[in-house]
Amino acid sequence: MEAARQGIGDKGKELRSIPIGEGPTWHETKKAADARKGEFRREWLETLTCLGKIGEQLTANRPAWITETQSTSLNDESGRMGNLWSL
Repeated sequence: MEAARQGIGDKGKELRSIPIGEGPTWHETKKAADARKGEFRREWLETLTCLGKIGEQLTANRPAWITETQSTSLNDESGRMGNLWSL
């Protein structure tokens, strides 16, 4: 019985117009994951640089709605955001 079943399965495979899949073919390689992380870091640092430039302009031309006690820098005295530059 098993031999007959095997023969039918082989014949059916030969008649298929679309090949049998090997399962999911998508998987992210380490190289691709590292490239995505590198792109994120590049965009993140670009954003922080842009925010830093805005802060420099605010220091020179502080609007009335930003008080003297508010920090206009990403690296303020408390160091809260200083670690973001080290990604």
